Parts: sequence; structure tokens; C-alpha cells
Amino acid sequence: MCRPQQQEAKLSAALLRAADIVYGFPGEALAIESAARSPDNERLELGSGVVRTTVHFPCSGERCQAWLYTPRPSHRPPPPVIVMAAGLGVQRDHKLPGIAEHFASHGYAALLFDYRGWGGSGGLPRHLVNGRQHVLDYHAAVQHIQSSHGFDGRIDPGRVVLWGSSYSGGHSLVAASHPGPNQRHIRAVIAMEPYVSGALALKALFSAALSRSGRMPPSPAPATTSPSEPASAPAPRATHPTVTMNTDQTMPQLLSVVDGVLRWVRLLGAAAYDAGRGALGLPAIYIPLVLPDTDVKRNVTGASGWLQWLYPYHQHLSMGIMPEVDYSTFMSSRPKTMLGGWVNLVAPRLVWRHLLYSPLAHVEHLSCPVLLIAGGDDTTTTPHSIQTAAEFLRRKERGVTVEYVEVAGRTHISLYNAPQLLPTMTRLARVVARPGTPPGSARRPAPTSSSA
Repeated sequence: MCRPQQQEAKLSAALLRAADIVYGFPGEALAIESAARSPDNERLELGSGVVRTTVHFPCSGERCQAWLYTPRPSHRPPPPVIVMAAGLGVQRDHKLPGIAEHFASHGYAALLFDYRGWGGSGGLPRHLVNGRQHVLDYHAAVQHIQSSHGFDGRIDPGRVVLWGSSYSGGHSLVAASHPGPNQRHIRAVIAMEPYVSGALALKALFSAALSRSGRMPPSPAPATTSPSEPASAPAPRATHPTVTMNTDQTMPQLLSVVDGVLRWVRLLGAAAYDAGRGALGLPAIYIPLVLPDTDVKRNVTGASGWLQWLYPYHQHLSMGIMPEVDYSTFMSSRPKTMLGGWVNLVAPRLVWRHLLYSPLAHVEHLSCPVLLIAGGDDTTTTPHSIQTAAEFLRRKERGVTVEYVEVAGRTHISLYNAPQLLPTMTRLARVVARPGTPPGSARRPAPTSSSA
């Protein structure tokens, strides 16, 4: 185990011993110093013939860092650019470089940037999630593309596609909708498993919690008849169905729901405490971004005795709970050394902003084509919520192309590895980013669904 991983393991152990709260971001001074000293125009030739250049752009007095992926230097005319940013609690060097490199290897440029306070960008406090601030960072990136004349001619500043995933999927919709001089240059939005509404997110969290506790009622089986019975004989209709309760599981299921309520009370309390510290100018506090659901299942299954009413099963506070398979994939897919000293921590004050932030409430001026991609088994940003967003956009924004693609059998994390994901996104970019194609002029495709 290398030294950064050892330090992170010690930090994780300390979190579980100290009520899951850390005062001040670990390595904050080093992250700020590294961001300030980051050189500009540092080039790296990738094996696919793509050139990756480290660039910076200003935003509200801070310096945001990005990687600019471009095709071979001989590529003319300058390619359109896909502006990309990470989702909630992560940054540009986690899973996204492969997608950006794919775009560049197919004739596009990709500007993959970190928000203020994350990764290689400057800004304090670190690891603070703020949807409205992230949208401003998108605007700053597009503005710099225009003011730098496409990074001195390396890209076409008049053909911009916004890309986002999960939380940043909602940011990309809001940024494309904002009226201003840059809006006419935005040709399309690609939103992968986007966060679209606080109300829909709460509904998904509640459904997932019930599913984990085993209290989600199964769908009723359709009435059937025996082959020997005449087909015309109607099946008897039960007007008052009888519900059989397994008493062996009643107590663990009930206590699991109580634990979920107590966990939210603790989370809201931590959020209020962190917000209060921020108002007083004190350093932020941090809790784990995500933990696996293994402890929840194990503790609920082994529940017995009245003593467990006095303390919640899931003792470790975190922003989210993730299935064990997804959690392992999420953590193992990180590079060994991440920009800015990333650790599995986030400032909990985001809870209040998260519940009040609904991107669909800010898309009244959206005028470019939109591609919405959902994972069929996603319980975080569910297919239902993304279909609801697609229908809302079609109703509200007359004449806007909205394509919905659902990839069957994929969760919020495994969707990144779906083999048909990259070709689908590249196809939309190819259609809408042709030279001279005005925003919103692409043909409206029919909603589609694909299998894993």
C-alpha cells in the first residue's frame, strides 16, 4: 500500500472513531499551494494520438484548472468543444478522463475542469458542494473559451456542447438555459443520469431506504387460471386481500426505518452546524461522502433486544449510502494519487442547498438539443425522474429536441462502463456540432432504450 493510501486508511479509521466528523479539510494548505503553483500549458501526448494540455481560467477571483483534450494538431478546421465537469463529491480525474479522451479521439475537443474548491482548482473551503456556484464555473469555462478565441485557435469557440453527469448533469441544463452572450454558442447538452429535482431526489432516497429495509411491498401477482379450467371462467376477485406478516422480520424492518429517520436527523443537524460555522467564518466540518450499505444490512439482520432501540444501527454518518458492489467500484476506480488530495469527505452544509436546488426550475430559456441518459437500475437518479424531466422539457420548451436513452441493467456507477454509452454520446455530438448548425435545428429523434 502506497503512502497516500495508508494515510487515507488511517483517516477513514479515525472517522469511525470520532463520530464521523472531521474539523477542517485534511491537507487543505497543500491543496491550495499545489493549485497556485500549477503550470499552464503543460502538454501530454496520449497513446490514442490525443494531446492533453493543462489550462486555467479565472472564475470569481479564483483560478480553475482544466485539462484540454484535442485531436491531432493537424486536425482542421478547429473541432467543437465539449465542456465537462464531475458530479457530486468527485472531480475531473475520477472516471472522466477516459470519456474526454474518447471524444478527442473521435474529432472533438473536451475541456474537463474542476470546480472551485475541488481537485487542482483554487478556492476555499475545500470539498464544498454548491450547485449555483458550480453553474457559475460552467459559465466561466464557456466565457474563457470565447475570450481566448478558442484557446488560441485550438478549438472552435462557436460550437460548444455542455456535458454533465449526476449532479453536474443538472448544472449543464441550467448553464445552457442561462440567457446571455454565451448561450448562442451552446449547441447541445449531454446529461448523463442527471439530478433534476430536489423533490424527485427525496422520493428516490425514500424508495431506496424502504428497499434496503425490506419494507417495499412486492407487486401483486396477476390472477391466473388452471389449464383445465375454461378460459371464460373469470378469476375470483379479492376485495379485501389478506396481508401475511413475518413476525421474525417485523422488528428488524421497523428498527431499520427508525434508523433511517435518526440518520436524517443527525445529517440535518450536522448540516446546520456546518452552515452556522460557515456564517461565523469558522472552518468547515466534514463527514464521509458515501459509505457502503453492508453495515446497514448486517446490523438489521442481526437485530435483537430492546437495547437497540436506544441507538441507531447505522452508527456511521455519511452523505449517502451506496450498494456494496457500487461502492467497491467507485473507490477502486480512483487513481492512486488524486488532484488536491481528494478523500471521501464533503462539507455537510450541502444538504440544505441540495434539497432546495431543482435544475428543472431554471430551464425556461433552454433552446438547444438535449440528450438524457439513464441507467435502468439506478436508484439515485432513477429512470422515472429522468423520464419526468424529458417530458417536462418537451412540454415547457416547444421545439427543443429532447432524446431519452435508458441503458438496461445499469446502476448509477456501472453506467459509466456501459459499452454503448460512448457511441451514443458521440452520435449526438456529431449531429448537433456541425459547422453552421444553429442551436435547436437538429431533427427530434424518438426516445430509445438500449440493453446492457
